[in-house]
Amino acid sequence: HAVTKNETNTLSGGATYAYRNPNLAADEPFLRNSDFKVQQYGFHLGGPIIKDKLHFFIAPEWQSRSQPAIGPFVGGPTTESGNINPDTLQRIAQAVAPLFNVGSTGLVSTKNPLTNLSGRLDWQFNDRNRVVFRQLINKAKQDNFSRNNRTFNSSVGNQNSGFRLTSNMYTTEDDNNSSVLQVFSQVGKASSNEFLVGYNKIKDERIVPVQTPEVSVQVTNLQGNTNSVVTFGTEEFSPGNLLKQDIIEASDNFNLPVGSHLLTFGGRYEH
Repeated sequence: HAVTKNETNTLSGGATYAYRNPNLAADEPFLRNSDFKVQQYGFHLGGPIIKDKLHFFIAPEWQSRSQPAIGPFVGGPTTESGNINPDTLQRIAQAVAPLFNVGSTGLVSTKNPLTNLSGRLDWQFNDRNRVVFRQLINKAKQDNFSRNNRTFNSSVGNQNSGFRLTSNMYTTEDDNNSSVLQVFSQVGKASSNEFLVGYNKIKDERIVPVQTPEVSVQVTNLQGNTNSVVTFGTEEFSPGNLLKQDIIEASDNFNLPVGSHLLTFGGRYEH
C-alpha cells in the first residue's frame, strides 16, 4: 500500500534535488568520458482543503539516469578482455543486413527513468468516522545491456553472450497503479473498526528493438582467443515477455477491548 503523511490544518511542503555527472563520478575514463548523469527531484505538499474536515498530501518524485553499459566496445581500449576486431563485426553486420539490423558495436548508454506519484486525502466525516483515500502510481524503465569476455558454448539450451550487439538489448517497463480506500470508525466508547478496499494494477513488460532469433557466432577476439562469441538478435527470454496483474482486496477488522486485552475480529479477501 502507499504510505503517505497525515496532514494537519497547516499548509506545508518541501522539495528535493540531487545531481551527478561524470565529473562527480569515480575517476575512471570509463565514466569520465561517458554521458553518465543522474538527476533525482521531487516535492511534497500538504494541508487543508476544508479546515478540520478535509486534508490532502501529494509527493511526486522523478529520476532521469543514464550510464555506460559494462563491457568492451569498438572505440574502447583494444587491450580490454573480450574486445573484437571491428572488421570482424563489420563482416557479421553486412552478412545479416538483408535480414535485420544487428545494432551498434560502440559504447552504449543505458537509461533508467522513474516516476513515482503518491497522494492522499483525509476526510473527517464526523466525530466517529474518518475516510482515507490513497493513490500510488509508479512507472519505471530500465535498459538492460552489457558485454563480457565469455567464450562460445555450442551446447543445446545454452545462452551465449560475449560481445553483444544492441539488437540483443531489451528494456523493462514496469507500471504499478494502486488505489486504497479506508474507513476508520469509532464504535461505542472504546471499540473501533477499520474497513479497507483496494485495487492494484501491475504490468511488467520487456521491450525489444527487433523480433528475430537470437544468434551467436564464434569468432577470434583481439587477444587471439579463437573461442570468443558475438551475439545479436532478440534476447532469448524477452519475446512476448509480458506480465499483467489485477489485484482486488477487501478487509474488515473490529477491535474490542476486554480488560487489559484487545481482541480483533476480522476477515480479508484478495483476488
